[in-house]
Amino acid sequence: MSTLRTSLGQRLITASIAIPILLGILWYNGPLVILTLGIIFCLSLWEFRKLFLPRLWASYAFAIIMAIGFFSLYHICYGEGAFLQAIILFGVVFGSDTLAFVFGKNLKGPKIAPKISPNKTWAGLLGAVIAPIIVLHFAFSPSNDILFTLFAGCLGVVGQAGDFLESYLKRKADVKDSGALLPGHGGILDRIDALLVISPLMLIFYSYIL
Repeated sequence: MSTLRTSLGQRLITASIAIPILLGILWYNGPLVILTLGIIFCLSLWEFRKLFLPRLWASYAFAIIMAIGFFSLYHICYGEGAFLQAIILFGVVFGSDTLAFVFGKNLKGPKIAPKISPNKTWAGLLGAVIAPIIVLHFAFSPSNDILFTLFAGCLGVVGQAGDFLESYLKRKADVKDSGALLPGHGGILDRIDALLVISPLMLIFYSYIL
């Protein structure tokens, strides 16, 4: 089977197109960032309609996360110094997702919650925790290494929790992906679930801790 036809191949193609566009929008900044966030928010709401179950607490929890997450993304990605802030944020989130995939795929081991997300392992969680620690230590020179490392590690745990929450909703709604807009990745929410829960913590970090 051709590599380009596999899920991994589709992921690579999608990423190679989306990442340069994202970087260009963040570098340009201005109204284009607001427009992009608005479009992504509307697409996310469109996908969320399939996951919203009125009697399920997790649906309301995820709706709140979406609102706070996009509010935080606006403040991180728009304005003076936003490019660097956004790059670090995306480095944390995508790095965490990538190392979680690599560790989980190669180290395997016991599953965390197979009934919710059958592919998530404790080894993958370890990768998810290590990545933010590496990214934030590379980006900054913390005065307190222990607290800084704990905070960075918590970002990885929180990101995985957001992923689990969306997986739980998909299980309850009996859908495999939130959508099909991103070949190899599923829907918009499948790609940004961790981003939405990590963004508020990073906004607090930028505003009050850094």
